[in-house]
Amino acid sequence: MVSLEEARRLFDYAPASGSIKWRVSLKTARAGDAAGSGNGDGYGQVSVGGKRYMTHRMAWFLYYGSWPAGVIDHINGIRGDNRIANLRDTTVSFNCSNRRLDGAAGKSSMLGAQWNKQKQCWQSAYKPSGKPRVFLGLFDTAEAAHAAYVAAKTAETSQKSCAS
Repeated sequence: MVSLEEARRLFDYAPASGSIKWRVSLKTARAGDAAGSGNGDGYGQVSVGGKRYMTHRMAWFLYYGSWPAGVIDHINGIRGDNRIANLRDTTVSFNCSNRRLDGAAGKSSMLGAQWNKQKQCWQSAYKPSGKPRVFLGLFDTAEAAHAAYVAAKTAETSQKSCAS
């Protein structure tokens, strides 16, 4: 596993944009170039010493100085968005609850937004870990329903981290 000193010697991480750039020139890259490449699933990866690291995990490591304890969840569901504000260290089950919907039959591709055919508006709900489903309300837009979902999930994550 790469040390923090070595990672910080090799990479510059911009927390506000999520970009990781090479700090040094190598055979295959110049200092200032974007580090890493896509893996085909929408995630980025970088190689150090022949070992591959996912860019979202490397971003976490560079920012906090330690590897995440669990898995890294992209809060907005966009796998390439490695802004530190969009990353959270969480459990596999919590991360799986953020999977994208397929957009079929009244579902939005936005997490937590579903079309209510009877009321002709968007609704939002989510299921907290180990608890019954919580209805979050009715909304004029899928974006507003999604925002309510994200706020509820963020509040749940904040409560868990304060309890630990």
